[in-house]
Amino acid sequence: MHIQIDKGGNVPELVKLCKEEEVKEDKIKAVDVEGVPVLLVRINGKIIAANRICTHKTFDLANGIYGDGFLTCPLHASTFELETGEALNPPAKDPLELYEIVVQDGYVYIKI
Repeated sequence: MHIQIDKGGNVPELVKLCKEEEVKEDKIKAVDVEGVPVLLVRINGKIIAANRICTHKTFDLANGIYGDGFLTCPLHASTFELETGEALNPPAKDPLELYEIVVQDGYVYIKI
């Protein structure tokens, strides 16, 4: 899914991503918002949004190994805790950027 900004060049404060029901428990959903690669996942009922590019190398974590709230980059095995974005082991040192999510009227919106 790719989201476009309006023709006037203004970025809305909230950008609609998808229907809430499309974000499944423990399943990664990849979206792009204005060229920003984002992953969505529902963990214990809470929707998390994070930049989906590994902070060590530019590998798309939508292709990573996910389980129990943790996402591992298959390129060099760095693992991230998705609720905090924290990089848990090297070679990645920097956390994933997390984004604020709003669920309203059955849709998921992101603030970017």
